[in-house]
Order: sequence, then C-alpha cells, then structure tokens
Amino acid sequence: MRLQTLDLIRFGHFTDRRFDFGAKPKGADFHIIYGRNEAGKTTTMEGLLRLLYGFRPRNEPYEFRHQRANLRVGATMEIAGGVRSFVRIASGRATLLDGNGAVLPETALSQCLGGLTESDYRNLLCLDDATIERGGEEIVQARGDTGRLLFAAAAGLSDLSHILDTLRREADAIWAGRTTTTVIAKLRQELKVLDEEIRRHEVSANEWTTRRKAAAAAAATEAAALARRRDLLRHKGALEARLRALPMLDIIAGLDRRIAALPSCPERLGFDPDELNDLQADARSAGDAIERLEAEIAEAGARREALAAIPAAPGLDAALAALAELHAVETGAVRQSAVLGREIESAEAELRRASERLGLSAAVADAPDVPSAAVMNELADARDRLLAARLPLPAALSELEALDRRRSAIRDTLGADQAASARPEDGIAALLARYDLDRLAPLHATARQVLREAETQAQKRLAALSHAGTAFAALPGCRHSAARAQALADEHDSCTEQAGHIADLIEQAGIDSAARAARIDHLAATHAVLRDAETEQLRDERDRLWRQHRAAPDEESARAFESALDRHDAAVAARLSQASALGEIRALEREQAGVDAGVAERRRLLAERQDQLARLAGEIEAAASASGLDGTTLLPAEWAGWVRAHDEARAALLALDQARTGQREILDRAEALRVALAPLLGLEAPDFETAIEVARPRAQVERAAAQERLALQQELDRLDQDAARRSAGIATLHAAIDAASVAWHGALAALPWPIEAQLLLDSLEPLRRFQEAALRLRQARGRIAELERDRRQFADSVTALALRFEVAEGADAAATHAALSARHAAATQAATDLSTLTDRIEAARRALAQQQAIRLRVDDRRRALAALVAPQTADCGIDSLRQATRAALDVIAARQDRSERVATMLRDLDAPDLEAASALLAGASATSLRAELDAVGHELGELETRLPQATEARYAAAAALGAIGGDDAAALLGERRATVLLALEEAALDHLALSLGHRLASDAIGRYRHAHRSEMMQATERAFRTLTGGAYHGIVAERDGEAEVLRAVDATGVSKQVASLSKGTRFQLFLALRTAAYERLCAEGVSLPFLCDDIFETFDEDRTRAACRMMEQVGRSGQAIYLTHHRHVVDIALASCERPPTVHCIE
Repeated sequence: MRLQTLDLIRFGHFTDRRFDFGAKPKGADFHIIYGRNEAGKTTTMEGLLRLLYGFRPRNEPYEFRHQRANLRVGATMEIAGGVRSFVRIASGRATLLDGNGAVLPETALSQCLGGLTESDYRNLLCLDDATIERGGEEIVQARGDTGRLLFAAAAGLSDLSHILDTLRREADAIWAGRTTTTVIAKLRQELKVLDEEIRRHEVSANEWTTRRKAAAAAAATEAAALARRRDLLRHKGALEARLRALPMLDIIAGLDRRIAALPSCPERLGFDPDELNDLQADARSAGDAIERLEAEIAEAGARREALAAIPAAPGLDAALAALAELHAVETGAVRQSAVLGREIESAEAELRRASERLGLSAAVADAPDVPSAAVMNELADARDRLLAARLPLPAALSELEALDRRRSAIRDTLGADQAASARPEDGIAALLARYDLDRLAPLHATARQVLREAETQAQKRLAALSHAGTAFAALPGCRHSAARAQALADEHDSCTEQAGHIADLIEQAGIDSAARAARIDHLAATHAVLRDAETEQLRDERDRLWRQHRAAPDEESARAFESALDRHDAAVAARLSQASALGEIRALEREQAGVDAGVAERRRLLAERQDQLARLAGEIEAAASASGLDGTTLLPAEWAGWVRAHDEARAALLALDQARTGQREILDRAEALRVALAPLLGLEAPDFETAIEVARPRAQVERAAAQERLALQQELDRLDQDAARRSAGIATLHAAIDAASVAWHGALAALPWPIEAQLLLDSLEPLRRFQEAALRLRQARGRIAELERDRRQFADSVTALALRFEVAEGADAAATHAALSARHAAATQAATDLSTLTDRIEAARRALAQQQAIRLRVDDRRRALAALVAPQTADCGIDSLRQATRAALDVIAARQDRSERVATMLRDLDAPDLEAASALLAGASATSLRAELDAVGHELGELETRLPQATEARYAAAAALGAIGGDDAAALLGERRATVLLALEEAALDHLALSLGHRLASDAIGRYRHAHRSEMMQATERAFRTLTGGAYHGIVAERDGEAEVLRAVDATGVSKQVASLSKGTRFQLFLALRTAAYERLCAEGVSLPFLCDDIFETFDEDRTRAACRMMEQVGRSGQAIYLTHHRHVVDIALASCERPPTVHCIE
C-alpha cells in the first residue's frame, strides 16, 4: 500500500489540505514534510492513522476547530497494482467510504495492513521522540538480549521485556516456593488458623481424638476393601484375557498354514487388481481394431488400382484456362451484337437531334467531325469566365445602393439622439459600478443568511433547554460541566445496577434459605431426628431432677431421676444412630448461618447504594434549581443531556456574536449604497433588496443606450469603409467582363463549324451531346469488328485442342469446348480420389501400428504383473493371472489378519512377543481358567457386599466426628474456611495460568527470534554502519554468565557495551533495528508508509546526512516520509541523497 495523496479535508486546524506524493518514482520513494513549529506535522501523521484505523470513539483531540460530525480525512492509494480512493468520517456506524461516498467494509483497508493494529503501526512505523527514546532505553534495560531486541524491533514492542518481567512478578506474588509473603502462603496460614479455631470451638480434645480414630479406622477398612477389589478386578481381567487368547493361538496357526501355502507371495500386491480388467479390455479392443484396419487397407488398395487405370490429360487445364476469356466472348457474342446494333442506332438519332439544335446541316450529322477535348474545355472555360464575370455585377450595384440608404439612416439617428444623451458618470450604472454591486450583493446575501442561520441556531439551542414547561429566553447559568454531569449520570447508573444486583442476591438468598429450611424439616421428619434443643431440654430436665434427688433423696425422686436419665440416654443413642442425618442438618444450619451473615452485609451495602442514589439525586436537583428548572425532576441521564444542550446553546450564542461582528463591514457598505440610490430611484426609504431590484433594470437601460450609440457610430464608420471598397470592386468587375468577352469569341472561332454565339452562351449541352453521340457511334462500330475477330480465334483454338487430346469435334466451337471440359473434369476427379485413397491407406497403416503396439504393451504389462505375484503364469493368459492375483490377495489378507490378532493377544496378555504369550498360556485350559474366574467372581461378589457396609461405617464415623456440637462461631468459622479454600483454589489457578503463559510466551518468542536472528542481525549491522558513517562496523552478542550482552563494534575493532554508548548513538542503533525490521516486512509483501517525526535532533550533521541516506534506502523498499521543522535537515537531505527527496511545505 502506497500513498499517492493524503487529504486532511477537515482535521485539526487543516481544511482541504492535500499532500500530493504523486505516482511511485523509479528510484527511492522518499518525501519530506517541512513546516514551522505548530504547523501541523504531527497532525498530518495522526490524520493518516485516523484514515487507516478510524477516529477515537470519544474525546477526539483533533476536533478543536471542526465539530466531530464534520471531521473527514481521505487518501488515494496504490494497492495491488491499482489506484483506490478512501475517505474516513467520524460519525455514523460505517465510517469508511470510497471516493464516491459509497460505504466500504473495514476489510477494504485492514487487509492491506498486514495484521498490524493501530498500536503496532505507531510503535513500528511512526517513529517520534517518545518511541525512539523508549527504544533506546529498552536496549539498555534489556541488557543486550539480542534476540529479544531484534524481535521487539520487528514486532514494534519496545517494552517487551517489561511485559514478560511483569508477568513473572505477578506469578511470584501469588506463589514463590518457601516465601511466606505470597498470596497462597498467606491463605494457607489463614486456613491453618481457621482449622485450629474450628476444632477448639466444636469439641473437646479427647472426644474429638476418639471419633477421629474411629473415622480413620473406618476409612482404612474401606480403603483395604477397595484395594482388594482393584486387585481382584485386575486378576479377573488377566484371566479373561488368557481365556480369549487360547482359541486365538489355533486361529493364528491356521493363518500360518494359509500363508505357507504361497511362500513366494509378496508383502503387498504392488498394483490395483482392477488393472487386469483394463488390460483385458485393451487387448480385446486392440485385436478388434487390428482386424478392422487390415480389412480397410485391403479395400482401399483395390479401389486405388481401379482409379490408376483412368488416363490423365496433362496440360488440358492450362489450355482451357487460356481460352476462358475467348470462351466468355463466344458465349455472349449474339447478345453483344444486338446490343451494339441498338447502340449505333441510338447514337445516329442523337447526332441528328443535336445537329438540328445547333443549326448544322444533315451532312455534318452523317459524317460528324468531333471537336477535340481541348477545344471543348477551352470553350467551356471561356464561357464560365464570361458568365462568372457578369454574375456579381447586379448584386454589387444593389448592395451599394442599400448601403447608401443605411448610412443616411444612421446619420439621422445619431444627430437626433445627440441632444438627449446625459453624462454616463452621473447615472445609476456608474453608482452600482463604484460599489461593485456584483460582488457586494452576494456578500450581503451571504451575510444576511449567516446571521439568520446563527440566530436560528441560537433560538433552536435555547428552545432545546426547555423542560416540563420551563422555557428560556436567555441563556441560564449552569453549575455543572458536561463532564461532571456525565460523571454523575454514570455514577447513578452504576449505583442503580449495583443496587439491583444486590437486591437480586438478597432475593436469591431468601429462596435458598427457604429451600435449606425445607430440607432440614424434611430430614428431621423422615429420620425422626431429635434436634439440639430437644436434647438440651432432656439434659436440663435430667440435671434438675438430679439436683432435686440430691437435695431430698427418696424413692420417688430416684425413680423420677432414673426415668429422666433413661430418656436422655435413649435420646443420645438415637442421635448416634442418626449421625448421618444430624451431620447434614448441622451442615445446613452452618451454611444458613453463613448465608444470613452475608445477607446482612448485602443489606448494608444496599442501604449504602440507596443513600448514594439519594445524594446524587439531591445534587442534580440543586444544580437544576440553580439553572431555573424549579419544581421539575430530572433523571441523571436527562440532566447530563440538558447540560450538553446548555453547552451547545452557549456555543451557538457565541457563534451569533461572532457572525454579527464578522459581517458588520459588508452590511455597512450595503447601507451606504442604499442611501445613495434612494434619490436617484425616486423611492422613499427603500430596503437594500428593493433598491437593488429597481436600480438593476434602470442601470441596464442606461448601459444599453450608451452601448447602442457606440454601436451605431462604429457601424457608420464600418459602412463608410465598406462603400468605398464596394465602389472599387464594381470598377474591377467591368474590366473583368470585357476581358472575358474577348476570350469567349476566340474560343468560338476554334470550332470546325460556325455556330451562333448566344446559342452556346445560353448552354453548351447541345454541343456536348453532339460530341458524346459521335464518340459513341465510333466506339460501337469498332467493338463489332473486335468481336468478330475474337470469335474466329476461339474456333481455331478449340479445334486444335480437340485434335491434340483426341476429342471428337462438336456441332460448333462451344460444343467442342464443352467436350474438352468434361474430359478435364473426369481426369481431375480421378486424381483427387486417388490422393484421398492413398492418404486413407497411410492413416490406416499408422493406426494399425499403434494398435499392434498397444497389444505388445498389454502383453509386456501382463508378464510384468505375473512376475510380481506368480512367475509361473508369465506365459499364461490374463484369466490365469487374475486367479493368481486373487490367491495373493488372500495370503496378504491372512498376513494382515494374523498381525492384528497377534497384536491384540500381546496387548491383552501384556507379553513382548508371541513366544512369550505362548509360554503364558502353556498348560492352561479353558476349563481351569473358567474355574479360576468363578472363584474370583465369588470373592468379588462377597467383597461387593462388604464394601457398602464399610462405606456406610466410614460415613457414619465421619458424620459422628462432624456431628459434635458447636455454636454460631463455629458456623462462621466454617463459612470463612470455605471462602479461604475458594480463594486458595483461585490463586493456584491464577498462578498456573501466569506461569504457563509466561513460559509459552517466552518459548514462542525465543523460537521466533532465533528463526530470524541472523537475517535481522545482518540487516541491523548494515543500517547501523550507515547511520554512524562507519564509526561502528557492526554489533555482536557475547555471553556474560547466564545473560547475553549486546556490544557495538567500532571502526578499530573494539567492542563496547550498549550502555556505554552516547544517547544519540543508542537512538541510531534503535533506528537501525527499526529500518531493518521494515525492510523485512516489505520483503514479506507488507509495504506500508514509514513515517518519522523529527527524530534526528540528537544526531550531528554527518550522522544526519547518513540518516537521510538511510531514509532514502527505506524509500527504495517502500515509502518513507520524514516530518521536520529544521530547515538544515531539508538542505542536508537534498544535498546528500542520490535522488533528492520530494519536499512538501506546510505554510
């Protein structure tokens, strides 16, 4: 893609500014855009980026002069050998247009950008102070990592090392081995503290230890059962595999016997069996064709021999061709004689008529003496000259008379108007010319239109401020800026959305709580579970009766205490049997406690959001009231819209004031003209338009009268000159008539007979008819004599040919000629047929040879295929070969079947080869294996019965361990523990994603940069050598421990670390990296404009000169554009480049 033109139609401070880069030159495509500070160089570069990638969705920094809706940039580009026009606008959904305004998809441009995003294009192809500064520092910060630097330059990622280091730091902040300050370490420490707190709140140490041991024993029992089941299943699988393998050995042995029956069979067939059908078809087709062609050759030979017996007639065709003209004469002789007789009669009659008209005697008509062509031509010329000389004289005399009458009339008109004419400088037309009405009138109309539009816009913007019946005649005040009003609206929307989300969470929590309560009630009802409160009540009753018994021990109190003790013990026993249900109920209650705490927190957050909404509404209401919108309620979005409308109204009023100031001079001049016109027009206080409307036709009348007088005077002068010229012309005509009359009489004297002069002067037609009739008569008589001579010659020639070729003469010469023509046609046809038959025989012989070759090829291919599958069938037919092929295919299939069966058996038996598999099956029988399988199955059945019991026991023990009592603190700790576990899981996943992402990115970048390292290194060295004027010959990479250090090698061979180079030299190294990357990008087919914005400021003159040559080199690969406000850079470039760059100045 290459720029031909760049149009900043309305962008920044530019209006209709075009940069014309022209067609691509033969040499370097290098351009310099030169202008003072603030002239718009950076704006030009940004305009190109807006064209390629679009305007910013909001806060466009270049809409300070033109409104956003009017922003527009365009360009004409060379793309794929053609020229296309693009226009980018800032408003609307589709912002990319073609040169005619039709909407284009974004792919029309993006497909030419090589996948570069706007950020990539800025970093790689738009160099300015900031990018080259960052690039130079990156070289130092990367510590000479050559591969990374080359990749960063090629990809346009100047902060690549910073990105990778940031990823590594983020991963280490989550987890870094034994470090105790990472996120995971802190979560693990918190989890440990929570576990201790939960155990402390829930159970005493001894009870908890006892139940924990019971749970561990039950878990061990279950684990042992599971392990035994796995062993049995594994053993069962091995037995089943051996049982399947036993018959497989017999099948494999049978396959071996089938294979041994054909030991010479190849491993693979090597050809398609269907080829045999093709060969058989080819052989049959060739045999049929050979038989047919041999018969055809024999038949054609017989016909050729018959044709050879017909005698030839050599030379007859040439002789007949020589007589063709005479034959044509003979054929038309009778008709021609009649025509010529009629022609003689017609000519003689015409001669008699012409003689009578000319007054000649009959003797002249009978023996005409024809005047020569020269005499006739001289006579005609003399007559034409005489008539031509006489012809213009009457008209000339008439025109001169009319001319004299017109001259007299003009003199009378000018004399009458001379007294009535006024001075032109005192009229209306002069006044209008003084004020330049043609220029003033449109300016006045434009000024009025501008004021009307500005007033209309201001009124419209003020009307847009109306709300709920409140209108404004003048611009009210406004506390808020548009940004503040929009921020309030955004904050209100965010708070509203958050409040709605929190309310939904509270509602969902209520639904979940109801579900948990229903579940608890269901469990309690289904299992008749004694709740904690009931157990506590029984224990309190037991303790109360115990205290009563101790206070007054008697039989009644003892029975009461014993009964209460039994009820409590029964309840405890029942709770132990209901440990599973109690554990689930307790977990549900703890979960509910955590949810209740979360709901309380969410209600607090909801109240905060509602208070925030009320505060925002109050602020907006106060600001609206201050602006005159009392008693109205505005939504935040409506208020933001009203504030934007207020800004637009203020801008419209300011534009109205500016319009009045800008148009005042034009309006004052128009008023002065109106005042001056009023007394001349006789109107009382007319407005400007009325005065102009009346003055224009009057001025036109004045100008027309003056023009008419001037035209009359000019016409009179012209007529005087014309009259003198015409008088001289009439005298000349009289002289010419006299001379022509003398010549006419001389021409008459040359005729062979005397004829009256006036008769011929009236018309020469009778004399011409006489001459033509005489010539026709002479020619007809001569043609009749020639015709008779040709007929005699034709008859003699035909008779001679008949004797020569032994053809009998006919009744006349025409009949004899017809017999000769028939003889020639017969000989010619015989020769043609003979040649055709010869060609057919040759073609049939060639086809016969081809079919015989096909039959030989089929035999050779049959023998070759027989050698592949069954050499003994080499001399047999294709049917025998087909049977041998089927046998070979059967053996090949048997080999494949054997290989698959052996692989399956080895895989089932986990054996390395067939010998080992046979050893495993040695001594085994199907009966013994099935008996062993039955034993294993019986033990598995018993184990499957015990395993659920062990699982239930483990679950009961775990439930008993988890069912030990606690309070709300334990529930809250459990909730917090679950939260910490979730956070720990998320942190682990984040660490895994960051670590793997860092590793994958580093590996991918490493592969890329190593693949392109040598190529980029060489290109960078060449560019760096050019930029430094040979002060540095190249760059090398040296190992420094684990790191790779980049060094610059100077002209003396000394290598220097990049950090020790000057700032300007580091910048030149970075520029070399970028230009090398650009050349590689162009070599890959992505050619885009390369722009630099005043990056030579730290270069001395020599290196600036070298940099200009480098830009010229870039221009040979693509298109280079350098923007600068330094005149000396322009001068250096013009002087140092082989082809001076094109300079575009921004005024």
